[in-house]
Amino acid sequence: MQPTMFSMESEDDTKPAATGEPRNSYLEEKAFKSRTLLIFGSISDSVAADVTRRLIALDADSADKPIDILVSSPGGHLESGDAIHDIVRFISAPVNMIGTGWVGARPRTCSWPRRASAAYAFPIRAS
Repeated sequence: MQPTMFSMESEDDTKPAATGEPRNSYLEEKAFKSRTLLIFGSISDSVAADVTRRLIALDADSADKPIDILVSSPGGHLESGDAIHDIVRFISAPVNMIGTGWVGARPRTCSWPRRASAAYAFPIRAS
């Protein structure tokens, strides 16, 4: 059975990439324009390289506008988390770290921002 692919028309009448692609260019472009990064899963060297590359690109694009990072991670490699933390503190753009889901020890320290008001966590809801 073949999976069904859905497409949506965007404002400029171009179609987004197929949803089966590992890196959907349409969603990547929208995330970049909204200045939002996602860190989901274990933090590894490859995750840190991807996140820091995007942080530097967003900072170069506009150092005045804030960058939002949504984090849901059980943890990971210590030095990889340090690399993300160092770049968050190095770039000029303000960074809002938003914890959602499970935020383990390493992601918690990655989320220590330059300013105290820039770290957020969603409350746990009782069922």
